[in-house]
Amino acid sequence: MANITFRPIKVQRSGAKHLICTVRFRGPGAPSSKILGEALNGIELKKRAIVNLPPGTQSALGTRLRIRDASGDIPVISLANTEERSELSGSDEIIAIIDKDTRILYLRVETDDFFGLLQEVTNSANLICLNVVRVRSHQERFGGKSKIDIHCRLGLNDNRGVNDIFNQFRSAFSSRIKAIEELGSEGERLVFVYKNFVNSIGRFLNCMPEVPGILHINVDSVEAAIKKHPALAEKIFVHLRIKFDKLFARAYGYRTTVLPAMKMHIDTQIASLEDERERAVFNLLFLFIQSVENTNAFLPNRNPEVVAFKLNHEVVQKIADHFMITYPTDITYVYSTRTGSHAIGARYGGGVSKGGDRYQPTNKSTYEAVSRSSLIDALRLAWTQELKNLLWGCYVNGLKTVLVAAPVVAENAGLDELIAAIKAIEESIAFPAIKAALFELEIDVDQEIRTTLAEENHDEINELLAKLVQLENLVNLSFGEFDLGNLGDKRPGPDMRMTPAEMDFLAYVAKHLGVLNWEAIYTGKSLEFGGFPHAKFMVTGRGVFENMLIALERLKIDPEQGAVTASIQGFGDVGGSMAYLILNKKRSIKITAISDHTGMLVCPEGFASKKEWEDELERLRQKGLTIDQFSPALLGEGLELRGRDRIDEIVTMPSTIFIPAAIGNVIHKGNVAEFLKAHELTVEGANIAFTPEAARTFDKALGKRILDVMANGGGVSTSTSEILNTQILGVDQFKGRLNRLAQDNEASIIKTTRDNAKYFWDEYERMEGSVSIPDLVHQVVRGMTVMKSIIKVGYEANQEQNGVYSFLFDSVAKSIAETVDPDEILDRLSQSIVREAIATQLARKIAFSHPYDWFNTIPADQRDTFILAEVEKIIAARDETAK
Repeated sequence: MANITFRPIKVQRSGAKHLICTVRFRGPGAPSSKILGEALNGIELKKRAIVNLPPGTQSALGTRLRIRDASGDIPVISLANTEERSELSGSDEIIAIIDKDTRILYLRVETDDFFGLLQEVTNSANLICLNVVRVRSHQERFGGKSKIDIHCRLGLNDNRGVNDIFNQFRSAFSSRIKAIEELGSEGERLVFVYKNFVNSIGRFLNCMPEVPGILHINVDSVEAAIKKHPALAEKIFVHLRIKFDKLFARAYGYRTTVLPAMKMHIDTQIASLEDERERAVFNLLFLFIQSVENTNAFLPNRNPEVVAFKLNHEVVQKIADHFMITYPTDITYVYSTRTGSHAIGARYGGGVSKGGDRYQPTNKSTYEAVSRSSLIDALRLAWTQELKNLLWGCYVNGLKTVLVAAPVVAENAGLDELIAAIKAIEESIAFPAIKAALFELEIDVDQEIRTTLAEENHDEINELLAKLVQLENLVNLSFGEFDLGNLGDKRPGPDMRMTPAEMDFLAYVAKHLGVLNWEAIYTGKSLEFGGFPHAKFMVTGRGVFENMLIALERLKIDPEQGAVTASIQGFGDVGGSMAYLILNKKRSIKITAISDHTGMLVCPEGFASKKEWEDELERLRQKGLTIDQFSPALLGEGLELRGRDRIDEIVTMPSTIFIPAAIGNVIHKGNVAEFLKAHELTVEGANIAFTPEAARTFDKALGKRILDVMANGGGVSTSTSEILNTQILGVDQFKGRLNRLAQDNEASIIKTTRDNAKYFWDEYERMEGSVSIPDLVHQVVRGMTVMKSIIKVGYEANQEQNGVYSFLFDSVAKSIAETVDPDEILDRLSQSIVREAIATQLARKIAFSHPYDWFNTIPADQRDTFILAEVEKIIAARDETAK
């Protein structure tokens, strides 16, 4: 029977002897307040006789109890409200005890020792939905045997008795052990125990772009190498576990101080491998292991369906120099073990970061290709976001996450296969979080599934499955980010195939996970949840539109004097906004083609030439419909609808202005030559419309394009303003002031657009076109990134004394700055946001007060002095103006 024993110890204190009792505890976790209180009832208390309860015990009586047993005996307190079950099979033993009051389950496993046993015990507990809260650190290893104790907390709705739990655990654990014993080699056992871990690493390495001279690695090649060289693979896994699995390190007697020597030993062994391919696999495998800064792979209570890593830039830096971008601060990689889906997020600058979550559904024929592009897409998009945030005065650092959904059924799947896939999602660990979040949004997902399946409509069931797959992937990403401690630092917004509905959902997933600031993590939510409705106020297209007008003026292209045409590739927030703004504010520009992923409308005379065409286009925009839903009755002479098999034609179809406003990389080496001939001006409403090679070709030919970081910043500018506004005002006041805040926001977007455009066009004309506008932008903003870092460090300690707090309010909406006390604003914003905002505004002002190549002329060892001197000048000038 489990019990608490008070062991008296006589000590000398203050010249007198006192009896101090320590508590020795055997059984299922710390005692509940109720049990402890009942056990101590009636025992005489005496001053200075102290009972020290086990660490973590929370009792209504406090953690220190004064106690004396009147009889002088050592009291033994039995915990009567327990259930116990044990079984001895040969030399192996499993014991289970449940404390019904604390709902703590105590498990002891004694069996043959092997590498990975600790993981198998906690794995088996997780598989039967036990919440592991503690693994006893005194794991005993003796004579080839091992003893492991774990404590689990039962859920409030978990009504299983000790026999049910014991049988389920024994079945799960025994089946795993039996499977391990039946494997023929040590390498196969290693792959079996670390299957999810190996798959996740293999999938990440498979995402690496093809680089000449570097071997392509995938899951199969990693598994084959491990099976052939298990001793070397085990050393590599131990290297990682020593860093992140304290229980394992203690149990096997390792300290982190052994890692440098272990690395040298592993490097030597890898170099000695004769097979070049195996050597390459182990080099990359070990490189990945070394780059891990955090992982949930060894958490005692990990979610077995999600493996997450936080990586530094080491892997990317070593094998992908061709990215031609600055290396990220870190990379987040989340792998879904149940489905094979994954997410890759890149972040620059660390700290509070902002960027979109991009969702990519796939089928069996596209999964590999999309996976291979996900890493480089995340890196390029995050770097673009870093530049954009600075250029638009946003205080956040660059972030982008690309989610790739593995196909769960074939493209031509029948009803039975679709229904089975839905049932599998219902049985996933993510599903309770899906239900909880949708319940908050007043959606009964169980009822929706039952209703949809009952109708047996293939298309509707397929649509439901696609939605559930997306929600499961979003939940798994949240699980992984939560385990890594990233939720809160990262502030994602909606990107491709993500809408305010998904952002509302993610906010409630964060609430389900217990994140304290869950309301402020995600932007782009619906107004009801404190979001700024981007589509309603067309914020994403506003900067693109203003940049287009300025570029036409600078290039001396006057729509009023001749036929100026525009084609828009994309009809979402950006493309739809551009269509509306052109038709309502610059009708002299003829929109001759609009496309999205469903089709393309071709209208040589322009949509404004017939009111019914214009009205129908506006109907689609307002209702969020796609191009293929344009009324067939209005098609015919002068207006043609082309199918999705012809949508790529819009890229090379001649027009004065081309506006990419959807997916990236639409201009590539295969079409860039023809693209140069087809358009006079490109205004990038999409992130990274050009592949790197196509961009170099286009810019070398001095093609005219307004870079996405310069044109498409209205969305992130609005989102960062949304974070500040809601934190200063609260959600209710934010909603009440929405219209005025929308006016402030529009004015801010237009002003920032014009300030940026004036500087870069002035510099372009000063250089007489010898440098492309994209090159001007990149050089200036790269300098800004360094300036921002210097300012953050140089002024972190003495901001108030130097008067730099005033620059914070350049990031705050005008109506808020005018109506809310400055001290109150400062109180409601975190210091990290305040520092980032001030440094961003100062870096922009310094950059725009000098020629574009000024920063590059400063010797690297003198940059701090130069930049801080510029800061002093700007502060002095503002102080003088204020006087």
